[in-house]
Amino acid sequence: MAEHASIYVIINKVFRASGVEDVKVGSRALRYNAASKLLQAGTALPTISVILGHAHNDSTNVYLNADTERLRGCVLPLPEGVR
Repeated sequence: MAEHASIYVIINKVFRASGVEDVKVGSRALRYNAASKLLQAGTALPTISVILGHAHNDSTNVYLNADTERLRGCVLPLPEGVR
């Protein structure tokens, strides 16, 4: 069961049994969803990194684009008269 293909087959069977058929679902989609939810809940990146089993904290940075609301808060307003 350590092989990715075996895990993919199991995940797909579970999703098909639950009625999800039009979406390609695998372990990456589940990991991305979990990381996105943790990030939106305010979980620190190093903690998410440990939960996902990343060898390096930088690997978790790929999930930063998932929290669009928090990203919008980082945008500076344009000065008056700038288009």
